[in-house]
Amino acid sequence: MVTENLIGSKIPEDMLISDNEFGITNLISEIYPDVLSRLHVDGYPESRAILAPKNNDVNYINSIMIEMLPGEARSYLSADSVPNDNVYLSSLGTYVTPEYLNSLNVSGIASHCLKLKVGAPVVLLRNLNPTIELCNGTRLTIVALEHRTI
Repeated sequence: MVTENLIGSKIPEDMLISDNEFGITNLISEIYPDVLSRLHVDGYPESRAILAPKNNDVNYINSIMIEMLPGEARSYLSADSVPNDNVYLSSLGTYVTPEYLNSLNVSGIASHCLKLKVGAPVVLLRNLNPTIELCNGTRLTIVALEHRTI
């Protein structure tokens, strides 16, 4: 079977991902073969990536991948209040509720709740220390999860 895309080109069926958890699981298995046995091999997780056009798709794929990894997941929550040390910002607190802030899903900003496990590949979203190559877009593997640090 062949499916047509928006511009009329034919997409072979073996290139399509079925719209269910098994389709995503098969994609993950193709991109990260033997992920559990090769998890701690230098460069293995960082040398691969799954790209998706929408944040919702990314969050869905990430949740499946985190569940596949061994160990206990740890959740990290974002700050969900507006600082009130500035007269202009303090007035925002009455209009911007924590529920609203937590619901935002903006490109380039992490979700309100990050569920992570040791061994998970991550992408750095900010320049932390360019002199040691900790820059935006750097792919890393989590080696420890502490109370307030990753």
